[in-house]
Formats: sequence, C-alpha cells, structure tokens
Amino acid sequence: MACKVKVNRHGFLAFRFYWNGREFWQGTDWRDTPNNRVKAEGKAVEMTEEIKARTFSYLKWFPEGNKADEFRPKVQPEVVEQTVGEYFKMWIEGKKPPAVRAGQERDYRAHFKRYILPHFENVNLKDVEPRKLLDLRTYLTGERWTQDEIGANHHRCQFQVLLPRRQKDRSLDRYRSVRRLGLATTTDAKARPVHRARAR
Repeated sequence: MACKVKVNRHGFLAFRFYWNGREFWQGTDWRDTPNNRVKAEGKAVEMTEEIKARTFSYLKWFPEGNKADEFRPKVQPEVVEQTVGEYFKMWIEGKKPPAVRAGQERDYRAHFKRYILPHFENVNLKDVEPRKLLDLRTYLTGERWTQDEIGANHHRCQFQVLLPRRQKDRSLDRYRSVRRLGLATTTDAKARPVHRARAR
C-alpha cells in the first residue's frame, strides 16, 4: 500500500494510490517542474506513511477530490415519525367518496374517535406493539361494553386498516400469534352479525 507520483498525459503531476486493495488516481494542478515534483514527492511520502499506519484519510488531503463523494459519509434520509393520530388525519382524507361510500367514511371516523384514538392518538406508529393491542382488546371487551355492542374484533380490524402496509403486516402477524394463545377478542363468526346489522 503506497502513494506514488506520476505525470499524466497533460503534463500535470498526479498521485497514484494503492490502498485497501484498490488502485486509483488523484490529479493535481501542478505542472511537472522540479520544484513541484519535490513538493509532490514529499506529500506522497506523508500519505504513504499514513496508509501504512492505517490513519490515511482521503478527505483530509483532497476534500474536493474526484473521489470525495465516494469517501464522504452518506447522509441518511430523515425519518419523520408519526403518531397514530397524525397518520389518521392524513389517511382519512383518502377515505372519502368516491373512493369509499359516504357511510363507510362516517363509520371510520366514528369508530376511530370512539374506540381507538383515545388510546392510540399520541402513540408512534412504530410503537404499536402486541401489548398495546392486548390493552385495546381489554378496553373493547371490558365490563363497560359487551361484545355485541361494540364488535370488538371489528374495531380491531378497523385499526389495522389504518396502518401502513409494512406496519400492518407486522402487527397482524403479532395479533395472529395472540389469537393462537387463546387471547383473541372474539371469533369472526360472532363479529359478522354485527357487520350485517350495521349495513342495514
């Protein structure tokens, strides 16, 4: 691993690198003159020492070099976290006629306002975990309400339809695991009569 001084085809001095199993060039604006060659050879020795000591930084020597973008740390896109309430406000705007029936939009708003937002409005979407779904189940099937009154499984499904696809798939998988443990709120068979009663 080293850095050598060469002359390019235009008569300018350039550094040729052998570093980390790679070979590449870095040009300069120095003409091939005795003084410039002494200067370039001195810098090549310094860079070779750093390369051997594994302390070489390309950006320190060539912040605007032709490979600067390659060695510059990549900027990660900012991740904007949303709460269930914030996402619901955006999501419900796409659930209006003619995309859905007027009655369906009304039901979405009513169900979320009554059963889901009181518990999840300020919860980040990424934090919707099995424990929180179980807490929702407890609320929906608590002593204040009967299953026939609220259709607990139906409202749990209403909440799942709000989630972005990736979050939805993960939460549904977790909820299915809960069902296998015998902790599901109600069976689909019991929930369907509630749906038909609302449709009429």
